[in-house]
Amino acid sequence: MSSQTPADSTNSIENYEKLIRERDELNVRGRQETQLKVVSDVQLRLDRSLQTVRQSLDCRKCHGLLFQPYGLVCEHSVCARCLVELKEESNPPRCPKCYTEILLPPIFSPHLHAMAVSYAAYKGDPIPPPVEFIWPEPKPELIEKGIKRYADEKR
Repeated sequence: MSSQTPADSTNSIENYEKLIRERDELNVRGRQETQLKVVSDVQLRLDRSLQTVRQSLDCRKCHGLLFQPYGLVCEHSVCARCLVELKEESNPPRCPKCYTEILLPPIFSPHLHAMAVSYAAYKGDPIPPPVEFIWPEPKPELIEKGIKRYADEKR
């Protein structure tokens, strides 16, 4: 014969239900911790990706975002504001990264510009006003010299 009273039986059920609730709370906390870890990992990867994108949008002279970026024959990019300064600083101007003479007109890069504008918008940074940039037409002998140097470097 069982020695349990109805009160004991009620206490056992309540204890059992309490244990189930505690187990469920632990499961929920465990899932939340797992989800938080996943979100943290994704955020870390996103931050690293954005850092890589930011580095690729870096002006080689001022290290600011490449607004109005121009590609040089040496394959470095410089913003228009810095190109204006480079023209005024030396003749012929040189790449601020590798010091190669800029003999051929720099080429505007609309894709890099669009990426810089998108990045600035994402970060909430202001977009500077455009800079008027005019590069003089090179003399024929400079064109020849630039093409030859470029061909020699690609060998």
